[in-house]
Amino acid sequence: MVECREISDVFAFPARNTRHDVGIGSHRVAREGCVIALHDAWNRFCRGIVLYSAYHSFVTRSGVVHRPAMGRNQRDALLHLKVNAASISSKSHGEPNWYIPAATIDAALLLQVPNSSTISAAVGVSSLRSVVSPTAGVQANSSPPAEIQSVRNYIAHRGSSAGKRIKPLKATHGASNVLQILDAPVAGGLRLFDSWVSDLLDMADFATR
Repeated sequence: MVECREISDVFAFPARNTRHDVGIGSHRVAREGCVIALHDAWNRFCRGIVLYSAYHSFVTRSGVVHRPAMGRNQRDALLHLKVNAASISSKSHGEPNWYIPAATIDAALLLQVPNSSTISAAVGVSSLRSVVSPTAGVQANSSPPAEIQSVRNYIAHRGSSAGKRIKPLKATHGASNVLQILDAPVAGGLRLFDSWVSDLLDMADFATR
């Protein structure tokens, strides 16, 4: 939560008024960097909650006490995932691609974490009920992690393949470039980027209950 709020503060910093000012370039780089930082924060959250749940006794925020099904440390847990990599839908370098919900769910099930059903329900949503809060009742258009991944990959690679993956987002929001996608208004009066942050925080909230 703290990290996401810091990222949001950087994203919200206003652009310079003139395109000829050198600040426009730094503004674009900063905002694109916020997408990469948000993607990385979500990846580390998913990795952390699954691995911690695999080898620690812990109490959820709703007061439920869990103990790991198997007595593993982090090294053992990662080795188990590597040995059983065929059962993980998306992986690289011996670990799940944690930012992909299906891979996180696969890892939680493989490690038999006691809260796997909660984690699966939280990160596995195809869309959230609200881009603002769990009770607002506004339907999101897509999976936030998938949208963030598409934009992040385009920022990182700028290739034609990555460009094709963000075309649906451009079309949906009437945008011609990445900054316009990020600033696009969505339900609840938020910009798309801000709705991503809100959605991920909601998902993290659900996952830790």
